[in-house]
Amino acid sequence: MERSTKVVCTISWNRKVPNWRVLFWEDLWGSGVLALKYPCLFSFARDQRISVKNVMEVHDLASLFALPLSEQAHDELQAMQNELLSVPFDYDQKDIWTFMWGS
Repeated sequence: MERSTKVVCTISWNRKVPNWRVLFWEDLWGSGVLALKYPCLFSFARDQRISVKNVMEVHDLASLFALPLSEQAHDELQAMQNELLSVPFDYDQKDIWTFMWGS
């Protein structure tokens, strides 16, 4: 089965997101809401409302965080880096918004 190269997330109706971008930390995409999965690392994020696209385009993930990281945040960063390596990402595709229960 071929995996989609587009980000799938849930729509949040209670806040305004410029250009309907998918938020890296707060939206449900990939394996879940990353702010909940990596809470310590999230607390070090320089921009907690950064988009998935902007994160995937950065060359050095460490530049997205206030340094130095705690030991726990560093462990979470390594786990997140490994997770992101397995996420297919196509720079030329736009995000697709779908409901978790289908369209």
